[in-house]
Amino acid sequence: SIDVWFPRSRLTILGRRRVSHPLCGPSRGHVHPATMERPHSCLSVHQIDDPVCLDRAGGRSPRSLQSTYFPFSPCVSRSKCLPHSLSSPRPAGQCKRDESCNFMMRLFGGLLRPLQNKIICQILQHLSEITQAQRCCLSMTTVDKTGVKCLGPLFQSDEESVYGYTQAEWDKCIMGYVVSTGRPLNISDAREFRSLVLSSHMVLFGLILENSQLCESSEQESKRNQVLLELAQLVSHDYPSVDDMLSKLAAVILPITKAQFCTVFISDDSYTVVQELIKFMDNDSLLKGSYDAAKKNIILCIWGCCICLLVTVKHESMAFTETDVFSRADEHILEDFVVYCALGLQKFNEQQRADKTRAKLAVTKEVGNVITFLLSHWKSLHTEVVIPSADALRLLDFGFNDFDMSQIAMTQAVVRMILDLNLPQDFSVDYKTLCQWVLSVQKCYRSNVVYHNWSHALHTAQCMFAMLQTKELKSNLSSLEVLALMIASLCHDLDHRGVNNSYIERSNQPLAQLYGHSSLEHHHYDMCLLILNNPMLSSLSLNEYRACVQMIEKNILATDLAIYIEKRTKFFKLAQSNSCLWTDEGHRELLRSMLMTASDICAITKPWPVQKRIAELVATEFYAQGDREKYELNIQPMHVMDRENSTRLPHMQVDYIDGICSPLYEALASICESWSPLKEGCRRNRKHWQQLADARNIVYGGISNNKVFYYKT
Repeated sequence: SIDVWFPRSRLTILGRRRVSHPLCGPSRGHVHPATMERPHSCLSVHQIDDPVCLDRAGGRSPRSLQSTYFPFSPCVSRSKCLPHSLSSPRPAGQCKRDESCNFMMRLFGGLLRPLQNKIICQILQHLSEITQAQRCCLSMTTVDKTGVKCLGPLFQSDEESVYGYTQAEWDKCIMGYVVSTGRPLNISDAREFRSLVLSSHMVLFGLILENSQLCESSEQESKRNQVLLELAQLVSHDYPSVDDMLSKLAAVILPITKAQFCTVFISDDSYTVVQELIKFMDNDSLLKGSYDAAKKNIILCIWGCCICLLVTVKHESMAFTETDVFSRADEHILEDFVVYCALGLQKFNEQQRADKTRAKLAVTKEVGNVITFLLSHWKSLHTEVVIPSADALRLLDFGFNDFDMSQIAMTQAVVRMILDLNLPQDFSVDYKTLCQWVLSVQKCYRSNVVYHNWSHALHTAQCMFAMLQTKELKSNLSSLEVLALMIASLCHDLDHRGVNNSYIERSNQPLAQLYGHSSLEHHHYDMCLLILNNPMLSSLSLNEYRACVQMIEKNILATDLAIYIEKRTKFFKLAQSNSCLWTDEGHRELLRSMLMTASDICAITKPWPVQKRIAELVATEFYAQGDREKYELNIQPMHVMDRENSTRLPHMQVDYIDGICSPLYEALASICESWSPLKEGCRRNRKHWQQLADARNIVYGGISNNKVFYYKT
């Protein structure tokens, strides 16, 4: 639609025409014509469904046109002319209806780039000249997302800016009538040649706009294809994490959109779209920063489990300009982006599953050799041997050690502990089945590992047995809890490789790919389930079996000192306030975890000769790992694993006791006085290590950051 302002001498007649128009609002017949708003004269033009889109490249002109769904940018002043001087080539009135307009034809033939606002302004100036009008206004009609025809931004020949109608203004003006009815409307007093000349020019102008739109669409499609190509190339790569993949994908689309931030959410089965979308719109954490009193412009797209947002932020005092609004091109880019995110996520998940499958095959191959040996070994099992008593084996003594015991005696000690706890009677376990299971546990510990071997498992189980035999635990723990604790204490380091979780991850072993975190502990638990796959727990009901297996898993994972450090603060508070309740299941689970840790590190409570020997075994195993890290992985090992620090062992032991051991045994002793020997043994050994440290005159203050890895690996 186009509005033409005619000379002021016509105002009286035109004013009477406005009074009679049904869309012009209240009658103004009694108002003096000089004080009235100047009326509009509207002509229909070639309809443009989607005007020129904004160039999204980094070097785009801020004065270039945008898509229908984005407001146009401001028009330049009339004094700023085009480089080729597109002003009218002839005086006013020489451009006739039966002749071609050189100005319009030259513009139509030479425009090979998106139409700029200043060109539109000069076209309107030319139309004003040839029609002898005071002002010429242009507005392009579009169709919004709901399918309703609407009026776009308004260009004027005598103004330096472009503005848009509000819906109320549009409904009242003649231009709105033309758009809504689709019929031209002309003031009867206007000269006919003006309408014809204007119509012929508007046809050319429509072709110019269409040509510009095709040019812009071609550029936009080229950029979009380039983005799609880059996204496809990135998706085809392998990534160590989902975050790394999504970050690289987002880096491709941010430069060509108006967004300041791009956020990707991955939903799970519990995801509720409506509830979460509300949270997204109100959550400033999406903006990766603190924005007090900020305005946000957001577009969102969902595909499968991926939810992608593009966000633009402005301070509350700053209003969003027309160029800040997301365009339809931005929406299309986001739609493509979310599809590629979903494809990349699917590829990443498939790759993870493939890696886990390969890791399972590698681990199964190792374990298969052990199972084959166990099946052949069970055939030669002798169950007629008499098992010594617990007193004869010193199993109730917290100072127990197995240095002078044979492999057979160590196995008999384990069987004796299980028998004295009445577990075979409570759960109908056959004696031969029990012996087979104990031998399976023994054979699943590697004999070439210096410390984390069958001997360490026996020490852990014996300490647990001694604590379970105290009256406090006898009267408060159920038989199922006792069974889970004994199985976990015996199996908590099954198939240990003599290295810690850090080495497993750094060397990219199959266990790291299979479990991710706490790799060794999860592997110990899986090995435990593997050898429990015999009649050992066959008498348990389904609910009892599930409860027992869950407790075994939690007990074994509790031997990871990182988990112990997370939980111990709560336990220490309960012990200090004497508020540990046996009727509270949460307190019982916490206590079971602390009992597992206390049994696992019980070597620090042994008599001094035993403690010193075990500490040297641990150091030997650690130094071997440090050598492998240094010479095979080319990385600097942790302080406690560096062989060059072997002379500082006494002081590191003091740090280890102060940071890990003493607080735990003091808390346990406050709950049960029968466990005080553990606390006293820990204190005595600290004195011995401190004496050695002082004798060597090593200055080593504070608690080592590596202490949590010293015993438990």
